[in-house]
Amino acid sequence: MSLETLEPGGLYVVLFIQNVPPPKNDFHWGLYLHKDKDKGGTKYHIWDPNRDWVWVADHGTTTGLFKSHALVGLFQVARVCPELECEVDSAARSFDDTLNQRPGIGCDVWLFWVLELLREPRGADRYQILKCTDLKALEEEVLAWGNMHIEDAAELCRTKPDIGTVPPRPIALSKLCGL
Repeated sequence: MSLETLEPGGLYVVLFIQNVPPPKNDFHWGLYLHKDKDKGGTKYHIWDPNRDWVWVADHGTTTGLFKSHALVGLFQVARVCPELECEVDSAARSFDDTLNQRPGIGCDVWLFWVLELLREPRGADRYQILKCTDLKALEEEVLAWGNMHIEDAAELCRTKPDIGTVPPRPIALSKLCGL
């Protein structure tokens, strides 16, 4: 799997397993905005490094998204034109300073807060970056897809093959987001 297989401007929900064996629906959630095959893109996520419910924003550019053995796959939810990449960046960072002041925070909750912001119409033409009308249905769609591929990621975590031999990870398009 390489960055060449991703759509430039594609906005993806990325899922990672957190445990082996992985329980159903137990994923670490993030967002990835792909720039191009050479520059990679930006991964946005929050995590709890000490497992003490103190969440930290961890956003940054990467060309190594496919190197994680825990990666389940990428689920495309939007196409973002270059002029609106800054809007995605702003939405993803909008909760950074208040993460631990928000009840019920978790990586999945954070992700859907960001997606809700991306559904808001922008500009004179009222353009929506995320064209999904039902975020609960989107969550169910992503979970069903992730659960179909969860064991493949678990097997990679168990065997830890050389990164050059890691099999391709699944990439899917949402049926609910107008892609």
